[in-house]
Amino acid sequence: MASYNRQNGRVEIPKPCTTRPRNPLRDANLDPANTERSSDHTTDIEGASIAPSFKAEWVRQRDAGSRLKKLLKTDQRSFLSGSVSSPMQAAHIINTVRRKGKTEKNEQLKTFIQSYLTLLGFHKHNDTKENDRFFLDHRPNLLLLTVGEHYSLDFYGLIAFSPGECRLQELIHRLKEDNEKWEPQTRQHMEWQRNLDFSNGSPYDVYTIDWEVLVFYPQDFLADGETFSALDVTRRSLRQPQQQLLPPTNDEDSWLRYSVIGLNDSDATHPPPRLGRGSVPLTIRLNNIRTEPDRVSLFAMMINLHSKLMAYQRTTPNPDPRFTRLFTLADELVDLIFYRPAGVFPGYPIDGRAADIQQAELDENADVTMAMSPSSSEDVSTPRPPPDDEAMDSDEPTDECSSDDDSDGSDLTESEYNILIARQSLPSLTDRQRQRNFMKILFGAQGYPSFKPSPTRMADASE
Repeated sequence: MASYNRQNGRVEIPKPCTTRPRNPLRDANLDPANTERSSDHTTDIEGASIAPSFKAEWVRQRDAGSRLKKLLKTDQRSFLSGSVSSPMQAAHIINTVRRKGKTEKNEQLKTFIQSYLTLLGFHKHNDTKENDRFFLDHRPNLLLLTVGEHYSLDFYGLIAFSPGECRLQELIHRLKEDNEKWEPQTRQHMEWQRNLDFSNGSPYDVYTIDWEVLVFYPQDFLADGETFSALDVTRRSLRQPQQQLLPPTNDEDSWLRYSVIGLNDSDATHPPPRLGRGSVPLTIRLNNIRTEPDRVSLFAMMINLHSKLMAYQRTTPNPDPRFTRLFTLADELVDLIFYRPAGVFPGYPIDGRAADIQQAELDENADVTMAMSPSSSEDVSTPRPPPDDEAMDSDEPTDECSSDDDSDGSDLTESEYNILIARQSLPSLTDRQRQRNFMKILFGAQGYPSFKPSPTRMADASE
C-alpha cells in the first residue's frame, strides 16, 4: 500500500512481492476427500477435473470430433449434397451403442454386435486379418453429411439411401448363390466367415451403386415450393494429397435444385417418391479417397435402408404401396444377410442371472417381443413377461416415435439383452426370426428405429 515519507516529502509505493502466496489447493498434503467439493466425485481426465456426469458427454464429443476429422480427410464432401462449407457430422450407418450410464455394458454389447456382423461379411475381407473386423465407430460404418442431412436421415427419418429395385434383386440373387456355397465350406473347412467377392465390378462393389434418395415425408423434408440444392455429381472433385485446397465449386451452374418426384404417381409398379429433376432421379455414387479397409460397408447400408423402410411401414397409417414393395425386397435381402449355416456362431457367454430365464421363456420357434421401458422404480435385472409371438411379423403400424436416434435399444433391461443375444445363436431359428431378433438388439423392443416428429409435422399438429 502506498505511504507518505515525511523525511523526503514523497509518496512511496512498496516494491511488488517476488513470490505469490501458495495455492492451498495445490498442497501436496491436501486430501480432496476432506474438502467441501468432495461430494462432486470428480474424475481426472487428461489433467483436468471433471464430474462423472459430464465425463460421458466429454468423451462422446471428443470421439465424435476425432471421427469427423478422419472423414474430412478422406470423404471431404457431404455424401448427399456434395457440400464442403456447411457444418459437417460423421453419421453412423448402423447406430452405435449409447446407453446412458452403462459404459461397461455398452462395450460388451458393442463387442457382440461387431463380432457378429464381422462373421456375416459386413467388412471387406483382405489378406491382412487385422483389417477384417467390422467396427461401429470406424469409417466403414460412417458417412459424411451436413447437420441438416444427418437430422433428416437419422433424427426425423425423412429420407433413406436406396440402391434401386434392380440392384436389390441382383444382390438377392447373388447372395442366395453365395449362401448355398457357404454351408459346404463350413462343413468341410470350418469356414466361419462369409467370403464374398467385393472386387471392382461385382454386385457387392458398393462404389458401383447409384444411390437414390428416397423421401418418406415430402412435406416435412421440403415444404411447398422449396427445393434441395446439391452439387452436380460430375463436379464433386476431391483434394488430392499434393493439393492444399479443394478445387473451387462456386459456379452457380454446378449447383442443381432438386424436388421430390413421383408424388402423384398412382401406379404401384413405379418407383417411390425420391429426389430428382423433372422425371430424372438424383443418383449419387460414393466418391472418396478411402483405402480398401475403410470402404463403406454395403451390408451396413442395407441395414440402414431396411430399418428406415420398416419404421415407415410400421408407423404410417396408409403406407405408399411403392415403399411396401421396396420394403419386401429389402426384407428378403436382409434375411439372406443374416443367413447362418448349421454350426456357425457358437453360443455367446451371458449374464448368469439370466440362465434360468432363458430356459423358462426362450421359445426357439417364436419371435421375441418386449414391452417398452419400465419405470425407474422397477428392477431392471428382471425381464418383462413374454409377449405375443405374432406381434413381431405383423405389419400393423404403431405410434412409437417418441425417442431419438441415439436411444439404441436403451428401453431393454440387461436380462432382455441377455435373452436376445443368447437366442441369436439358436440353430432352429429361421433367417427371418434371426434377422428380427437382431433388429431388437440394435433398436430396442420394437425392432426398428424411433424418430422424432419433424418441426413441420409438430407445427401442423399444433394448429
